[in-house]
Amino acid sequence: MSYLVLARKWRPQSFDDVAGQEHVTETLKNAIRQSRVAHAFLFAGPRGVGKTTTARILARALNCAQGPTPEPCGACDPCREITAGTSLSVQEIDGASNRGIDQIRELRESVKYASTSRFKIYIIDEVHMLTTEAFNALLKTLEEPPPHVIFIFATTERHKVPATIRSRCQTYDFRRIAPAEIRERLAKIAEAEGVSISPTGLHILARAADGSLRDAQSLFDQVLAFAGSTITDEDLRSILGTMDEAAVRDFARAILDQTPEAALEIIDRLAEDGRDLKVFTRDVVTRVRDLLIANAAGEKTGRFVDLTEAEVRELIEEGERAPAETLHLLYQLFVRTEDELRWSQRPRHTVEIAVLRACHMPPPVILADLIERLSSSPAEAVPPSPQPPPARASSPPRTPSPPASRRPAPAKSGPASAGDQQRPVASGRAPVQGGEAESVWLRLVREVKKKKANVGGYLEQGSLIRLDESRIVVGYKAASSFLQDMIRRKENRETIETLAEEITGRALALEVTTIPDDAPAPPTAGERLMEKEKKGQKAKVEAAMADPLTQSALEMFSGKLVSVEEGNANASGANGSPEAPVEEEG
Repeated sequence: MSYLVLARKWRPQSFDDVAGQEHVTETLKNAIRQSRVAHAFLFAGPRGVGKTTTARILARALNCAQGPTPEPCGACDPCREITAGTSLSVQEIDGASNRGIDQIRELRESVKYASTSRFKIYIIDEVHMLTTEAFNALLKTLEEPPPHVIFIFATTERHKVPATIRSRCQTYDFRRIAPAEIRERLAKIAEAEGVSISPTGLHILARAADGSLRDAQSLFDQVLAFAGSTITDEDLRSILGTMDEAAVRDFARAILDQTPEAALEIIDRLAEDGRDLKVFTRDVVTRVRDLLIANAAGEKTGRFVDLTEAEVRELIEEGERAPAETLHLLYQLFVRTEDELRWSQRPRHTVEIAVLRACHMPPPVILADLIERLSSSPAEAVPPSPQPPPARASSPPRTPSPPASRRPAPAKSGPASAGDQQRPVASGRAPVQGGEAESVWLRLVREVKKKKANVGGYLEQGSLIRLDESRIVVGYKAASSFLQDMIRRKENRETIETLAEEITGRALALEVTTIPDDAPAPPTAGERLMEKEKKGQKAKVEAAMADPLTQSALEMFSGKLVSVEEGNANASGANGSPEAPVEEEG
């Protein structure tokens, strides 16, 4: 048969014809003009983006009778032979089927002989398929080839090419081709071939090609064989298995409106029409992604999605209807559903269950807001824990002790200063009393760690020297000069002073001092926090071990007490550090 597929018929014949790789073609053209052509090239990138085509154009540019020239004539004998694939000076080698050391040895022998043209060029496609031994055998020849030899390697998996090979080559990364450029190329082909196709049809083909012009041309060929010279959008969806974009938009809208009956009707219609629900779910994931982009980018959404202006405006309106957190959850849900469909024996059931889960999804709880509510008003923010079941008749009534993190700190003796009694309290917090200095100091360290973990880490390695009406003095050993410098930084000092004012209700100036090596150093904040945590854990363990129910459970199951945790994990996580597991033999 004499038919030539579109991908071969419309293969670019010059650097200017190569689509979407201007960063490569311009560099090669300039190298030829300046006579700075390397002896080895590595073209890496996805399939169907022009790697082998560019290699052939480069070979023609170097061996053209008018060259070397960045614009080969295409009419001389070397150009016509290279285009036809009959040139003895340009050898194309398939790396997958010539991957052994024996083939590389033959290549090493052949490079010694002169070429009938200006250069002898070896194009090795899928070079990453060569064996390790073959790569090693090629190293010396690749590093210092004869002056008339040029190597051009092409690969879709650059990371599999050894670094010793890459370092001997000029590497050019080929990019996926933009959908707009693929549509433009397909429109020119359709016009030249006398084919009628709508802009929507070109959009469907470009999106299905996933950045590969060759894939787009192959799909176009397939659709032409199915529909002839007049291609409708429905023809494209039938042959390519793609979904009606209106169905995807209506489905996403039904999910956001939490109307499962509308979403299930769409699933039912697609299943009755024999549509592939895996493809549909993939398109839904893309739609939710576009909504997330619209939610974040607003009027700039058109830069990040491949849609018409009217579709972008509609997307922005829909993206603003739902909070970003909800869209994130929906995206994760349908990505998991897409993965589950690979192994599911009942794809319709899988998608329907995902619909029900999406439509009955509770509103997301933003952790930062929850922590803020817990910190400001724990009694209102934390839901009451469920009532414990009635105790057994044989067990004496017991009163659970409050968690260590919520017990009121014992007040230390000592008269309060007059300034403490008269100064107003900020945010309802009590002013610092003389005996509460350590409590305020440890609370300050915790708050700083919450806001800036690194600064809190520097601060907790210091010791409290003094806390009075106007200043807080923190001491470090002389060897900790780095920590002192970090605390003295303007932005870090301002953070600490701001939090100290919020806690105490007064402006406190932070001072950093050096503790002499021969002087006893007070315990650091980190040591005091660890000590308090250990005491709290010990008290909890003792209280739990004194509980008759705990003792009965340990005896019944011959177990041991692993950890003691508060009844509400959220509260403990918000108001203090999570409880560390404690082990006690039962």
